[in-house]
Amino acid sequence: GVKFVTVLYDYPQADYEGIISVGTAKELVCWTAGMEAGAAVNESLTNRKYDGEYGVDAKDTKSNFIKGIQAGKFLFYDDGGEVRVLRDINCFTSFESNKNSDFSSNRVVRVLDSIANDVARIFSQYYLGKRSNNADGRNLLKAEIIAYHEQLLQLEAIENFTAEDITVQQGVEKQDVVVYESVQPTDAMEKLYMRVEVV
Repeated sequence: GVKFVTVLYDYPQADYEGIISVGTAKELVCWTAGMEAGAAVNESLTNRKYDGEYGVDAKDTKSNFIKGIQAGKFLFYDDGGEVRVLRDINCFTSFESNKNSDFSSNRVVRVLDSIANDVARIFSQYYLGKRSNNADGRNLLKAEIIAYHEQLLQLEAIENFTAEDITVQQGVEKQDVVVYESVQPTDAMEKLYMRVEVV
């Protein structure tokens, strides 16, 4: 039940939010894996400077960068001699109404995976086999999950969170606990649109 991410070289056809497909050079796979693993829940690698040991040519045309992003490639670009991450994305591209382009953002996926892992950890450490599955026990679990989400809110990993976004109910079996939640992950600024009025 643990969520994780895989970093591969030039494999965008996986079309899955748990796989990052580095498209610039295979030498950048290890650096990307390390940076993704070390990224905080409220952090994006977009525009992050590459500080690895390999010399990499990241020059390309704008149209190739656009095609690469549309294909789900994690690309690097040359910024005045510095190599930087173009966009912190994974290779998910088959967007639908119930699973839109937000799921291609590694920061959004990091938030969702952290919630899944951390709520499972909280349950395992403090509730699994230790608390009664009654209203009081479920309310304690709910309070702890709410406190965790409030921390995410302070970190700006999520937004517009209220306690009503979490419900904890008994499942079908006596020992089952079901958590429902509504969450809005926050993403980093990546695009600037300007409208200038000249008077």
